[in-house]
Amino acid sequence: MQHMDEVNDELAKKISNIRAQPARPFRVERSQPAAPPLTHASGPREVRAWLEAKAFSARVVEHLGVLTGPQLFSLNKDELRKVCGEEGARVYSQLTVQKAFLEAFAPKREAADSLFLLEVRVLEPASISEPAPRPADPSPSE
Repeated sequence: MQHMDEVNDELAKKISNIRAQPARPFRVERSQPAAPPLTHASGPREVRAWLEAKAFSARVVEHLGVLTGPQLFSLNKDELRKVCGEEGARVYSQLTVQKAFLEAFAPKREAADSLFLLEVRVLEPASISEPAPRPADPSPSE
């Protein structure tokens, strides 16, 4: 029982020491800003910004920054290695991640676009057409 009293006393001392210490400042690490989006509609300016945001070398940015999004997405791993050297594999990896991201959100976007078009069609009075008049029955000729 005496051992338990000693443990409790030691624990009480440690807790009081912790409470007596000045509060440490709480620091939140901010993540880096998100890279600019790269899509199949991206032009050379967006491609260049994406490459720079991903911290590729100036050489890679210079060589690939003249391409459009579809052109960049169409390159395979070997082509990227020929153009970018050792960084080619990393470019390919980042492009693969970006493609997967776009594919994951494409169905949601297409569904939203379809819903919008449906709403527009329903609400536009010009889209409502009256039935065309029926042609007169030909009279029997004898």
